[in-house]
Amino acid sequence: MTPSYVTLRKRSDFDRVFRDGRRIRTGGITVIRCPRSEAEARVGFVVSRRLGDAVERNRIKRRLREAARRVAWQEGCDYVVLGSAQDGAASFPELIGWLAAAA
Repeated sequence: MTPSYVTLRKRSDFDRVFRDGRRIRTGGITVIRCPRSEAEARVGFVVSRRLGDAVERNRIKRRLREAARRVAWQEGCDYVVLGSAQDGAASFPELIGWLAAAA
């Protein structure tokens, strides 16, 4: 499935979203949304080291990326999805619902 977004990669973009964005908490997910002038939606993923070793963090990021592919993101916005311990245990339809509610 092709994602409906472009991946956010630059540190400066993440910093801008954290600084200027609005936090939205739904279920076990926090999404920070920041409008911008360009048309495409960009999404980045952050999972803290507090959540476990690299294997567990990567598992959470993979699940979040796959769920994000199934969500219609609003164009002209940057998003940062903050992973949590609940994301690893939540069902996949729950993840999709949480992301859709925040998008």
